[in-house]
Amino acid sequence: SKHFEKFDNDKNFCFTAENFFSENKNFLDNKEKFSKKILVEIWPWKWKFFSNLVKNNEDLFCVWCDLRKDRLINARQKTEELNPEKNNFSFVAWDVKDFFEVCEDESIEKIYMNFPDACTDKKSWKLRFFQLENIELVFRKLKKWWKIFIRTDDYDYFSFTRISFFFKRKLFQEIYHSKDVYKDQDVESENYICTEFEEKWIAQWKTIFELYYEKR
Repeated sequence: SKHFEKFDNDKNFCFTAENFFSENKNFLDNKEKFSKKILVEIWPWKWKFFSNLVKNNEDLFCVWCDLRKDRLINARQKTEELNPEKNNFSFVAWDVKDFFEVCEDESIEKIYMNFPDACTDKKSWKLRFFQLENIELVFRKLKKWWKIFIRTDDYDYFSFTRISFFFKRKLFQEIYHSKDVYKDQDVESENYICTEFEEKWIAQWKTIFELYYEKR
């Protein structure tokens, strides 16, 4: 659409696999810094978490992967405002599974999924990303001993994800799970990056669930 035309040639926006790897070739081929050192956030809703990842992970190439271009545009503007000297990031406007499929094996160090659509209707469960076949795909792309981080406010999504990973326990080890993040972690610490959703939910005492998995 015309709304997105001005971003088509922007190096921080990528609409195809070829576009992503050609535009970011200098970073991804840099053997000393970015080669096979990719961090991915899947389907983010807000920009704050990703912007902090860019700031705190200068040795990683940070990728925001989502089909919603309106979110991509807003996040890109905020990320550049807060990280004017950084160039270790890109926004990928295409399907998450397609992105993982074209990445090199063992090229990704960290994967974050914060508050995805829980797809609560049983008919839409197939839209949840961490199905068994996708866990196998992520296993191939993630470097050994590196991790997947998941947060959700939906207990059913939390349980569904744990069961899915349990069936693939030969591939991933559950390092940590929390049925109440605010009781189990110090969310005020510098090491904990709070999303915009959580900032609202803290005041409402809404329960947040969290999972960490490590590739075996």
